[in-house]
Amino acid sequence: MPERFSPVRLFVTLLALIFCIEVAMMLALHYLFANGTSVWAEAIADATVLTAVTSVFVWRLFMRPLRFALMSETAQAKAVMDAAAEGIITVDERGRIESFNHAAQRMFGYEAAEALGKNVKMLMPEPHASNHDGYIARYLRTGEARILGRPRELTALRRDASGFPIELNLTEIRLGGTRRFTAIIRDITERKQAQERIERLANYDSLTGVPTRALFFDRLHQAVNLARRGRSGLALLYIDLDKFKAVNDTLGHDVGDELLKSVAGRIRRRIRESDTVARLGGDEFTVILPKIPGREDAAVVAGKIIDALSAPFFLGGQKHEVRVGASIGIAVFPADTGDADALVKAADVAMYKAKQAGNSFRFYAVPAPSGITPP
Repeated sequence: MPERFSPVRLFVTLLALIFCIEVAMMLALHYLFANGTSVWAEAIADATVLTAVTSVFVWRLFMRPLRFALMSETAQAKAVMDAAAEGIITVDERGRIESFNHAAQRMFGYEAAEALGKNVKMLMPEPHASNHDGYIARYLRTGEARILGRPRELTALRRDASGFPIELNLTEIRLGGTRRFTAIIRDITERKQAQERIERLANYDSLTGVPTRALFFDRLHQAVNLARRGRSGLALLYIDLDKFKAVNDTLGHDVGDELLKSVAGRIRRRIRESDTVARLGGDEFTVILPKIPGREDAAVVAGKIIDALSAPFFLGGQKHEVRVGASIGIAVFPADTGDADALVKAADVAMYKAKQAGNSFRFYAVPAPSGITPP
């Protein structure tokens, strides 16, 4: 860290002041004791000798202890910075790095000697790196601060050009007429990974890896809103496995779980990337088919899924050959209903109709008005 207060500079200034005082005193003495005349050369020579002698005492008694104390304080401050778990970086008004503690070195992969004197934008990805000098210039000109004193989550750049998430807390220090900026940086990679794991557990089924009920309803509402704005069709398939309970009861839950994972995989391979397959619970799955042109197209997808699930499954390390089927109910937006939640209920009703026939699909039939018999 650059030295802000120099004992040597203070010592020289003090000696200059002492010298001036002693010159004035010598001139006065010569004037008094030399018949009213002043001899400049002799006064300056005497003052020089006295100042030289005085300097030894001033240095030993005051300046050297002060210098040692300041050096010790600086060393202690550096030790505290280097012991900190957070990265601590100071930069000047031009964005040049003035200090770079051990944590910052570990975090970014640079040695202090490699970073000192360089522009701090070397630690930033684009477009922040290109805009950084402009940020500082605008702040120095207008005083408008966007991140000073407020923790922010950003992406930083390591020496190997890999990015990682950080929490940045930036403060400004004014010393005399100069400004310095101190950045306290915390690597939050582990925190972000933990958040992602929690979000995944909440939104994705731990067994099959497909979206859970909560994420399914969120995506369904989004799909319905997009279909409504785009005046396009949307179909919802409600799938219930046939004979799943028998597999669970006879072969055990481990084989049943393996069957559910295989079922989810086969369904995924029969739909588009833009479609969503979700597990509502037990052996019930749903598939959202956005931008579906008509009922015939939904029927084609349902037929493919039934064919896929009717093929035998080899489970338990290929020991067990299992055959199941699927009953699928289909509801179409907006023909059957204009509401997302009602669409699920309609597809569920159609699924129970298909269940009566077994291993088949049925479309939801809008109930006829009271008193009217459907043809």
